[in-house]
Amino acid sequence: MSNSKFLFFLPIFFSLIFLLNAITLGQTPTELKSPSPAVEPTPTEQTNDGRQTILQTRQTLTQAGPQTIAAMNSASELMGQGKYSQAIAAFTKIINANPKLATAYNNRGYCYAQMGKTDLAMRDYNISIKLSPTAALTYSNRAMAFAQIGNFESALADSGKAIELSSKDSLLYNNRGDIFSRIGKLEEALTDFNKAIALQPKNAFYYSNRGFVYYK
Repeated sequence: MSNSKFLFFLPIFFSLIFLLNAITLGQTPTELKSPSPAVEPTPTEQTNDGRQTILQTRQTLTQAGPQTIAAMNSASELMGQGKYSQAIAAFTKIINANPKLATAYNNRGYCYAQMGKTDLAMRDYNISIKLSPTAALTYSNRAMAFAQIGNFESALADSGKAIELSSKDSLLYNNRGDIFSRIGKLEEALTDFNKAIALQPKNAFYYSNRGFVYYK
């Protein structure tokens, strides 16, 4: 695994832990990968650092019913713990019962990606985007999957689409910066890391990623 790839995944892991800590009654999730609201989420709510959740809509998850919401919480906890095989099984069960729940496909795709099963991750991201074409972070997730298989043109296209949909989400700029860094476009990478830092100046990982570009 390259240093650039390693630096990309660190903020995602801690983002997941941060989100899971927020999943309590009366709170709104504030991070990227896991939807898992306790009761009633606010879709696409911007947090004070500019990051955006990828929840479907309030109506979608509410209509899914309390059992589905509880199942999403449990599956997301497994995902946050890095138990990807178990999380995939849990999300698959949710998808079988709720085949139009885009966030479940996105989350299962993330688990597949973490296990190196890029083709399966891509399949789930494609379904998620078809069901919810304005979920910015799903495009960003698919961009990283494209980058994993060396399709950097598509990776940059998806990253650009993600930023177009959510221009104040710091992680999206960080992810595109990672892609630029991989293909040697260091000036573009620095621009994106600088933007990510401007949006979220207390995120140490963004500084680390920018420092890696300086090191190159």
